[in-house]
Amino acid sequence: ALIDRGGCIFMQKVFNAQAKGAVGVLVANNADGPPERMGMPANPFEEEVLIPAVMISKADGAALRTLLRSSSAVELVMQQPGDRPLQLLDGVPQESHVEEAQMLFFTFHLNDDVDQFTISVTPEVGDSDLYVSNDGLPPTQTHFGWRSRMYGEDAVTISRPDQGFCHGCTYHVGVYGYTAASFSVLASTRDAAVLLQLGMPLTEHLSADQWSYFTVQVEDASKALRITVTPLTGDPDLYVSTTGRPTRADHQWAATSWGADTLVIQPIAPGFRAGTFFVGVTAFSNTTYTLTASLVGEKQVVSVLVAGRPQFVSLSEGEWQYFRFAVGPNATRVKLNASPIFGDPDLYVTTDGSLPSAENSAFASDSLGVELVEATPSLAGFCADCVYTIGLTGWTPTNMTLSATVEYGNSADSTTVHVLADGMPTEGLVQASLKKQKKKSVLTDNIKNYDHRHRRHHTPAPTILQMGEIEYYRFFIDRTDMAVNVTVTAYSGDPDIYASFTQERPTVADHTFSSTAFGGDSLSISHFDERFCAAASCSLHIGVLGASESRFSVVASQREETRLVLLDGMPQHAALGGGEWQYYTFTLSGGATSTRFAITPSFGDPDLYLSTDREPTREEHTWASSNVGADVLLVTRDDPLWTPPPVTYRLGVYAWSSSNYTIVASSGSTQTLLEDGVPNRGSVRAGEYEYYKVYVDDNATDLELIVTPLSGDPDVFASHVVARPNASHHEFAANAFGRDVLTVEHSSVALRTCTAGERRCVFYVSVFGADE
Repeated sequence: ALIDRGGCIFMQKVFNAQAKGAVGVLVANNADGPPERMGMPANPFEEEVLIPAVMISKADGAALRTLLRSSSAVELVMQQPGDRPLQLLDGVPQESHVEEAQMLFFTFHLNDDVDQFTISVTPEVGDSDLYVSNDGLPPTQTHFGWRSRMYGEDAVTISRPDQGFCHGCTYHVGVYGYTAASFSVLASTRDAAVLLQLGMPLTEHLSADQWSYFTVQVEDASKALRITVTPLTGDPDLYVSTTGRPTRADHQWAATSWGADTLVIQPIAPGFRAGTFFVGVTAFSNTTYTLTASLVGEKQVVSVLVAGRPQFVSLSEGEWQYFRFAVGPNATRVKLNASPIFGDPDLYVTTDGSLPSAENSAFASDSLGVELVEATPSLAGFCADCVYTIGLTGWTPTNMTLSATVEYGNSADSTTVHVLADGMPTEGLVQASLKKQKKKSVLTDNIKNYDHRHRRHHTPAPTILQMGEIEYYRFFIDRTDMAVNVTVTAYSGDPDIYASFTQERPTVADHTFSSTAFGGDSLSISHFDERFCAAASCSLHIGVLGASESRFSVVASQREETRLVLLDGMPQHAALGGGEWQYYTFTLSGGATSTRFAITPSFGDPDLYLSTDREPTREEHTWASSNVGADVLLVTRDDPLWTPPPVTYRLGVYAWSSSNYTIVASSGSTQTLLEDGVPNRGSVRAGEYEYYKVYVDDNATDLELIVTPLSGDPDVFASHVVARPNASHHEFAANAFGRDVLTVEHSSVALRTCTAGERRCVFYVSVFGADE
């Protein structure tokens, strides 16, 4: 029983619960802070109180109520201090909690016929570390056989070649609280079918052509089962059966598209029944992925969101999905990011335990495209040591990735490390304490004191640069025979890249690789580089530093024929050597009547090739643009080769010579994001509008919009209030014949109002075709 503190003495509460059939009692504190010891006077009742009772914090009580409102089963294990360690069963996760600077112990017995097993710890909140020993003594921070001390999830794989490996012996597992942490610990052998907890994501690594198996218990056959696999590297495929372990040839349901996969198995599907569902995941190449199972029904299910770990979400029009994100005490900033692959999601958040909606939210983001929510102590609704409940809905059919991060205090070591999914861009924001300079998009004499290859003044100032804010990322490396590429696209400001295979939080002073050009940056690390990681599976740690306040996206990839994902209206930078290819995919959602693809080179000559049914080449493609310089392709429903959406376009960019370029794909349902100082080439028919948006992160800089006609007469309108400004509804306009220049001074009421708020400042822009 879960009971609130107050109203009567503790003994009365426990006795009443026992009389109602409870086998244990949790008393939720009614005040903030840690739980207290419950004083129990002499028993005043005729019958003896026989059931255990503990007090939990107010925040934990609220979290449990959220779980109980969902359809997920809640299992509680009470352990008295001094008891022997809990035993881990093969493939069965165990949830627990450890306080800061304390260690909690478990044991796992390995059978004689097993050659390899993995122990993993996934924290829902906080940061725990993992230590393992098998010499009969429990592990400590100085005595262990294996350990993992990453921020967030930790895992060790122990196999026969390892020194100290033993058959038929007991392994002692210690989970140390770097901070107070609630976590799930799992020990699994290669042949085990891991039990999936409903709503709890599980991250696994899989070698090429191998299988991992899982089971899901469905008690209520009236609810649909949703299973989602989110690849961090590689391309895992999903197979499900109710009769036994599925294979490619023998299964009942499957999802095998490129990238993320979601299966929603309805109760009316043939073979659907209450009981055990067997889930198989396999891949043709090494892959690291996150797997989540949840039920779908009238009673809303709230899934767990793990800090820094992206979660793929698929929504039909008007559908809602809910997630819970727990933050610990001393939290100073919570960030939520929903990046659509296609479609238009809206994001709503509550912190009072209620389900969010369009009418009920503490925070909301309902713009077109990427949705960002940032909660800080200065905002009403912010809380620490609590649960953020996240609601996502699809304004249109939508596929997206959802991620959450949290910062604690002022220490960089307590900031969440984002996990980058292979080929998937992630948007970020970094701030800097450097005094920012007013910038122009044209070269003038005021930049003659700058080195044009590197952003910094000729007089180095490393101590000042370290004062800039850094966002941290982690990219799993599953192949040591391929280069890894990291690209940062600057939407505003000047972000720089620092990376390392050994330093978990690389900085200006401590890093192995870097790219610090002005604006966007690209970093390619050859697998022949002697500093490349030697382990079969490792991670590249990435820091993006704001040399000035910067908004950016970062994407990392490692694949022989890399296919990056283009998000609607979001530009991406890339660099190619002469004769090289870069491949992309772009999904056009239902209802769209046209789509536009544009390449703007800063140097070199890239060409654009496009298909819907195959990887395009120079010889085989459906559409192409191979002009010298910029290339634009507009595909409309009037085109005889038009494929009605939803449809995925495959793009190939071929470089005739070494090239740096920006590529953007956009539909008519969103605004194209304009980068600071980077031209975007477009076209608009007479009497129609093309829509754009600009992020303004500097309240001391004027906003200048320049439209240069290559033909015809375009006009420009802008507003920070009207999402689609036009000739009748706008705040600013420039409609001279030919070239138009629109300047919004930083002292204007509109710009001061826009940048003064806690939410990001967005200026919406439209270009109108006075003639074509």
